[in-house]
Amino acid sequence: MEQIIVNMTLVIGIVGVLAFAVSVITQVFKGVSGLKKIPTDILVFVLSIGLTVTAFVAYMDYIHQTIIWYMILAAILAGLLVAFVAMYGWEKVAELWKRFYVVNKDENSEASDRPLLCRHTFMKEENMANLRVIDVSEHQGTINWDAVKGHIDGAILRCGYGDNIVSQDDKQWKRNADECTRLGIPFGVYIYSYATSDSQARSEAEHVLRLVSGYKLSYPIYLDLEQAETEKGAIQRANIFGNIIEKAGYWCGVYANTNWWTNYLVGLERFVKWVAQYNSVCTYKGTYDIWQYTSGGSVPGISGNVDMTGAPGHGAG
Repeated sequence: MEQIIVNMTLVIGIVGVLAFAVSVITQVFKGVSGLKKIPTDILVFVLSIGLTVTAFVAYMDYIHQTIIWYMILAAILAGLLVAFVAMYGWEKVAELWKRFYVVNKDENSEASDRPLLCRHTFMKEENMANLRVIDVSEHQGTINWDAVKGHIDGAILRCGYGDNIVSQDDKQWKRNADECTRLGIPFGVYIYSYATSDSQARSEAEHVLRLVSGYKLSYPIYLDLEQAETEKGAIQRANIFGNIIEKAGYWCGVYANTNWWTNYLVGLERFVKWVAQYNSVCTYKGTYDIWQYTSGGSVPGISGNVDMTGAPGHGAG
């Protein structure tokens, strides 16, 4: 039994190291212009299987053992596990284990029973436009949420950016979400989008859903659209993202500046609409729900500046 535990620990360690290596290499590859259009999931699977088989062959050669065909097959299957961990993390593995072998029930049944909710339903029920809200990420460092609590009505937390890869989770996401939960601070989330394809839009939605699992959200899940060279097809990808989010039972919103709303997102009205313009007034002519009016806000408990959001026409005053 002791030997089994040792072997399992070794396997978990090796899978973890390979998954981390795959995540890092994937990020590097996605930064190369000629490789950006390759779907991330395909790239992760190819790298995972390639690295796992290569590592196995190298190890067998090192110990001077003969490789039999079924060993290669086993290495390929191990590569699939590495790919799964690289994309979803050990938390997802544990969740699946509990779902199918321990609990043996659908833990998402409560969420799946919730109705699809449009922006008008959310704004009517939650009246978020009257709140004073901050949005934060790892760039604000370690936040003292006890000090923050009395100075805001709620927060929108960045959970990550881009495709559904663990290394692209926001480094402060879990702590921020846990602290808001502990202190009863209402919060929603946003993900910074790099998507240029439909498959990447789906991956970004899956990225958010992986991270918000187990948390109670008071505000929507926002898709942050501002990355250069992602303008073309943005409405179609936003709808794909929103369909997945709403099907999971959450409100969906879209964040963008006035340039994006005016030139690239015309007609996208189904989601909660978050407009960014750092000004004393918001000059956007369309309808919107909340307005991010400054990036230079100050709140006790946060070192440096923080983005502030308020009601349409009532931000900076």
